[in-house]
Amino acid sequence: MSRMVALLLVLCAAGLEADDSIRLQDGTAIQCEIVRLGRAAIVYREGAKESSIEYAKVASWTLDSPPARLRQGDAALAARDQEGALAAYRGALADIEAGKAREVHRQFVYQKIASAANASGDATAALEALKALRERCGDCRLRDDSYAQGIDIARSVKDRGALDALLLEMRGEPEPLRGQADLELARARYEASSFEEALSLFGDLAARSGQPYVSEAVMGRIRTLRALDRTSDLVTAARAALDAEAAPPALIQTAGAALGEALLLEAKAAEAGAGPCRDAYLAFAKAISAGPPSSEEGAGDYGRALVGGARASLLLSRRAKRETEKGALRKRAAAYWAEASTSYSKTDAVKAAGKELEELVSNPSTGDG
Repeated sequence: MSRMVALLLVLCAAGLEADDSIRLQDGTAIQCEIVRLGRAAIVYREGAKESSIEYAKVASWTLDSPPARLRQGDAALAARDQEGALAAYRGALADIEAGKAREVHRQFVYQKIASAANASGDATAALEALKALRERCGDCRLRDDSYAQGIDIARSVKDRGALDALLLEMRGEPEPLRGQADLELARARYEASSFEEALSLFGDLAARSGQPYVSEAVMGRIRTLRALDRTSDLVTAARAALDAEAAPPALIQTAGAALGEALLLEAKAAEAGAGPCRDAYLAFAKAISAGPPSSEEGAGDYGRALVGGARASLLLSRRAKRETEKGALRKRAAAYWAEASTSYSKTDAVKAAGKELEELVSNPSTGDG
């Protein structure tokens, strides 16, 4: 490198000093130059002194002097000009490479390139940008987000190869990211009807106590046992989930619906009387009481609970001895079916029940529910 080029780079670097700021949870404001936004902490410089602070102590932070073309890209993307946004973002990245913009902005530029590429329909370029973010920016603030964004992109275009490659890379990360990768892999195997492999993965994850993904793994295991028609194991797993302290609503919906369905089948084969039918009714009621669901998967379980609750109510009404009890249970069945057919009509359980359950609710003296 010639002395003239070296001098120009030094001058450019000197011109990139910024007036960044960090505001702490206690209200303290730090005027500084942010050197690095890492995964767990911010590294910053005050004069010649370099320090770091964990995000748990930070209320907000502001980066000064973003690359000019970064703002141009944001404006283009807001105007739905994806190609213009991509050109501007790539120009911003070139400015960072040339030392004309600060390195601390690199991870955000890569993320914006990925978003613009995905918006333009180029999932491959989006995934490449996110991989470059991890390779070039290391243990940075957006590293974890890059995996989540990549999973969403790969799933949206149904690219199983890209998803598997991403999850394999993600499994090399520390917990809880490694476990989250295994969870996504288990879901992918479930969706591909590879139920035995999914069951093994969900079971391993469910046994890792203390991790944030355990309840989702338990839900996945229950759904997989249902798909495999392993009723005994399903009942045991669902009862354990419902008996657990502080079980989240989504888990209660999944476990309650699955347990109720298993007990309802047993009730239909049993002699007249309450027995498993009342237990099924209570399981469905517990699942419904945890609603409304917060996800598409949860909507499926909630729809199952509503359908099952209607069927159990009708079956109990036929086995009830008092007319007042029969009438109350029929009204409950009608209410469950009304909610199911109105708000959850697109879920598999409601579509499968269809006209049959509509007829049973309208004429509760016919059929077995």
